[in-house]
Amino acid sequence: MAEHDETRLPKWAQTELRRLRGNLQSLEREVMQVETGDTDTWIEEGLEQRALPRGSRVRFDLEDSHITANLKDDGAGPYVEVYHSGGMGGFVFDPTSSNMGRLWAGKRWYGLKNS
Repeated sequence: MAEHDETRLPKWAQTELRRLRGNLQSLEREVMQVETGDTDTWIEEGLEQRALPRGSRVRFDLEDSHITANLKDDGAGPYVEVYHSGGMGGFVFDPTSSNMGRLWAGKRWYGLKNS
């Protein structure tokens, strides 16, 4: 389907298209929740969220290694388990505020540790 210049439409039509697109995104999220069932893992990109099956691992590829993380529950409450594989050194969590931090791993962590 060819792209159309929506700015040439009347303002009410442009507003209606924005509203319909927002409704569509909301409905797509609801469908994803139904399809994946009860989930505890989401991928966020901008304002969009996509559900992954419960207990999914998320992998982050680094320059010389990778980190995997997933949500666990030992009965005392949920926690995030993180595993670093490959490369040199381990990893360290560096809190930057009360609700945020950075995870340093691989060459970068090894360089910080030995400087």
